[in-house]
Amino acid sequence: MCEKAGERLTSQEEVLFRQINPGWLDEDGEPSSQAFYPWRTVDQGCLSADRSSHTSAEQSFLLATALPPLGFGLDSVGVWGLSVAETDDLSLSAWSDPVPASAEKPANAAHALIEFGDLPQKKWKNAGRTLKLRALARGRLHPPLA
Repeated sequence: MCEKAGERLTSQEEVLFRQINPGWLDEDGEPSSQAFYPWRTVDQGCLSADRSSHTSAEQSFLLATALPPLGFGLDSVGVWGLSVAETDDLSLSAWSDPVPASAEKPANAAHALIEFGDLPQKKWKNAGRTLKLRALARGRLHPPLA
């Protein structure tokens, strides 16, 4: 499983901001379930997110998409959110995982991880579908829909 640099998150109301890559949109322009479960080996069983108690959806988006060294240079069409309660309901866990600054990239004190490790891997895709529905019900948090 992935390495975590902080404590387990317990505030059930806290929202975790998830950046959605343009390649993770379905034909309707909504995030696919692929955006909500660790399907790549590099994910090591975790999803990256940002904590609402440490940043806003807008600031999370700006940090993710700004070019280095001011940001991480990621492609994102927007931010969707999941509460810690919504992850806990699926036997997942959410963890603080602050990222220190490097010569190439900025720090991200709001970084968190959603770990799927307590759930059998064959159930990850189903959990991703449920998380997608919960995130879609909340709506895109940034940028605002026109």
